[in-house]
Order: sequence, then structure tokens, then C-alpha cells
Amino acid sequence: MLSQKKIGFIGAGKIGEILIQGLIHSGSVQKEQIAAFDIRSKVREQLASTLGITMFTNNLDLVTWSDIVVFCVKPYQIQKVCKEIAQDLTQEQFIISIAAGVTTKQISHWIGTQTPIVRGMPN
Repeated sequence: MLSQKKIGFIGAGKIGEILIQGLIHSGSVQKEQIAAFDIRSKVREQLASTLGITMFTNNLDLVTWSDIVVFCVKPYQIQKVCKEIAQDLTQEQFIISIAAGVTTKQISHWIGTQTPIVRGMPN
């Protein structure tokens, strides 16, 4: 199922990095299928170097590249991210959010499209 999908992570802090490492180490996807964006240039450089994934310098390019978009940002940042990327999302894409306390209904309202959304809680 994931063998042909490109997965983009918005936010590459501790949780994002762990999820990316897990996907790569599980063999479910190749590192070339994963990309991320983080506002911190140091994090982008570190993940590109240690994991060998593509790091984008903005959310819009990442979303355009991705089949699956994973929100790994703090809950207070979700609305801003949604409004920023809404114009570039399509119904063929899929959103996964791990932001606690932010409902799929809220995300759907903020993006204003019929892009499928699912919430996940990493443990």
C-alpha cells in the first residue's frame, strides 16, 4: 500500500523524527518516499544528513510533493499550517494529524477541502 506513496511530514521534531525513523526501519517505505519540513534549519540539516531524507524549506512545496501529509506540529500551530497549505491540498491526498485536542472537523474546516483526514496518537 505505501510502496508507491510519498509521505511528507510538516514538523520534524522528536515525534516526527521517531515516526520517520520507524517507517524507514520497518521497511514499509524507502527513504526516498519520505520528506519533511521544519521551521528550524538546524533540524532540516540534521535529518537530511542522518536519515537521508529530502527536507523542504517550506510547507507548500512539501504538500505539492506529498501523497500523504502528516501534521507533526504543536496543536496551537495546526490552524496556521492548515490555512497556509489549504490552497495546495487535493482530494487525492490524505492527511494524518497527531496534534492532541485538534479534531478532524476543525482541520477540515480550516483547510476547506474534502481531503481525507485521520487522527493518530503516537505512544
